[in-house]
Parts: sequence; C-alpha cells; structure tokens
Amino acid sequence: MDGPPDTRQETLISRRAAEGVDLERKQAETRMRTLASRIKTRRANEAMLDISATGRGCNARTLRCPEARNLLLDTPECCKSHVRRIMAEVARLMDRDGIRWWIDYGTLLGYLRDGGMIRYDKDGDLGVHGGDRDKLLALQPELLGLGYHAVFSPIRPTQRFRSGDRMKVWVSNRNHTNVDLFVWYPDKPKKGYLDRKNYIGADLYKGRDFPMDWAFPLQRGQWDGIDVSVPAEPKLLAEHRYGPSWVDELREKHPPEARR
Repeated sequence: MDGPPDTRQETLISRRAAEGVDLERKQAETRMRTLASRIKTRRANEAMLDISATGRGCNARTLRCPEARNLLLDTPECCKSHVRRIMAEVARLMDRDGIRWWIDYGTLLGYLRDGGMIRYDKDGDLGVHGGDRDKLLALQPELLGLGYHAVFSPIRPTQRFRSGDRMKVWVSNRNHTNVDLFVWYPDKPKKGYLDRKNYIGADLYKGRDFPMDWAFPLQRGQWDGIDVSVPAEPKLLAEHRYGPSWVDELREKHPPEARR
C-alpha cells in the first residue's frame, strides 16, 4: 500500500468504519424483515381472536387491531382514537412542564396534508429537545399512573440503528397502539443541527439530522383538534424526511432508497 504509515493507518480506519456502517445497515434491514414476518403471523392471528371475542374494536385489554399493522389498510377508528387520546395527554403534560417538543414524521405529514392523522398511519411521532430529556423521563411514573404503559429505552452508544433513547407510550402493556417520543440533541460535529443518539431500522430511509432553525422557534397548530407544537419549517422538515414526494398520499413509511 502506497503512502506514509500514518496515511495508510487513517485509510484503514476509514475503510473499517464504512464497512461497520454497511454491516449495521444490513443487520437493521434483516431485523425489520424478521419483525414484519412475525407480525403478519402470530400477532395478527392473536389480534383477530381478541377482536372477534369482544365483538367490537380494540381496547386496553386486547391486542391492537390487525389492520393497525398494515399500511395498505386504513387504520380502524378505535386505534386512531387511542393515538389521539395519548397525544392529547402527553402534549398537556409536556406543555405543563415546559418541555420543548414538536410533531414529526407521520404526525407532521398528517398535519400538513389533512390537519390530522393520516387514515392509514398507525401511531404518533413527537420530537423532544435533548435538554429536556430528564423532564421527559420524570413523566413516566405519571403516565403509568394514568393507565398507560410508558417505556423509555436507554441509549445504545455502540448501535446507532437500534431502538434507544426514546419513549413509547402504549395504550397498555397488551395493546401497543402508541405515541413515540424521540430525543434530539444539538449536534456537536455539525454546529446548528439536531441529531439523535439512536435511530431505528426504518430511519435508514428517512432524512435524519437537520438544521435546528427548522424546528425553532416552535409554533402552535391544530392536529385533529388537539393543540400541538409545530416546527418552524414544517414543509422543509417533511421533505427532508420523505423527499419531494411527501405531498403525495403514498402508502409507505419512507422512500425505497437509503438516505443520509
């Protein structure tokens, strides 16, 4: 290999880092396919039995509806009502405690397209400023006391694309209809940006870190009649997440290509 020893070493380190990212991406994609397969079989069958037994929509004592796991199907009203109820409660508590938060991902798309939940969306998505992470954690016992099942995943410092540093607020321990809260921090390498410590496999296909002034100053708006906190540049953030096709009603969570 040509070049002085220091240069060769730097090249090897860069190459190994790139190989590590590729491997992690492949592992994340494999996990996603495996999870999808399990959902389509065991969980969907259990949910069908639950719903047929109750003779009505899902509730805190049942699994969520099987349609709530398939983007090709409209989400049942019972599931959407659970998301709205959690969203309203979480928004109220975060506003009360001065937590900086905003709607993001599919919830932001619904706000821009329809002023509310997209008819085939399955959950709610919120961003929280990393400086308020401790305040968010302090809400967990209160949410549990209100009957929800609130779980906070710890940071996974060595696994970028594994679920971590986010709160999921479920209807119950059994019904996993939920609102996700993702924590965003000022990005030290890229000054003026917000980034997460951990992403999930699906985030390989969405825009990730973004300029802080796309979020702040925060605005207020209405999402399905709920008073929510809206990023300063909602359309720029939506295009960053999903590409220019965000305005189209496509039944997909993300474009097919991996995004940086």
